[in-house]
Amino acid sequence: MNSRRLLAGLYVLLFLALSLGAGTLYLKLRQGYDRQRRAQEALRKDVAELRGKVAAQEKYLERLRTDPVLVDRLLRERLKYSRPNEWVFDFVE
Repeated sequence: MNSRRLLAGLYVLLFLALSLGAGTLYLKLRQGYDRQRRAQEALRKDVAELRGKVAAQEKYLERLRTDPVLVDRLLRERLKYSRPNEWVFDFVE
């Protein structure tokens, strides 16, 4: 009878130890999963933001290809180009 109780107690202790180990492993894996999920969400937001920027830049590039008034204005403002017989004054503020 004593040996049966001892054996049953050992089985209970073994079960508890395995359960504790499995629970600890599960919690570590769950934390890693949650961390990866948060990182993935952050990357998805970054991708969406970058896609918006790319769309805006493509739209601006298309305007540069098709809008001569815009090109003329940019050449005059940024590169200080002028037309023949035209003077450019650059005032420093």
